[in-house]
Amino acid sequence: MADERQTDSQDLRPESSRTRTWRRRLAFPVLIIAAVGLVAYHSRTKPVEITVVYDLGSHAPHASRLSASFRRDGKDVEHPVHWEFPAGSVTQRRHRHKLTLKPGTYTVRARLYLRALGDRPAEVRKVRRSIEIASGQDQRITLRFR
Repeated sequence: MADERQTDSQDLRPESSRTRTWRRRLAFPVLIIAAVGLVAYHSRTKPVEITVVYDLGSHAPHASRLSASFRRDGKDVEHPVHWEFPAGSVTQRRHRHKLTLKPGTYTVRARLYLRALGDRPAEVRKVRRSIEIASGQDQRITLRFR
């Protein structure tokens, strides 16, 4: 008889209290899933440190200026870089540049301006390259001027 009263009293609970019980049971797993999704989203958009090596090669002694820019998905130029090399100075063959970029696809455009030498006129060497910056890992990119 006591058992019948318990089941009868459980069946007599209002519908809204049953709904609240299910909401409480689902609240914690939903919060955990939302937190995991938020962390995953932010880890994909977190900027990554990139080391760019500009290899001037045999052009180093004749270099007067180096400029580079990074474009993400065809948008405005990000992180423009410019170096001036005075005449008569010793120019290193390789230049390293560290920057932070968000993950995505970038187009790198670099220009190396060379001085006129003897009967050789001044010229500009260009490098254009598409690069993919992955999330969660530092990367190194080498641009060679030939």
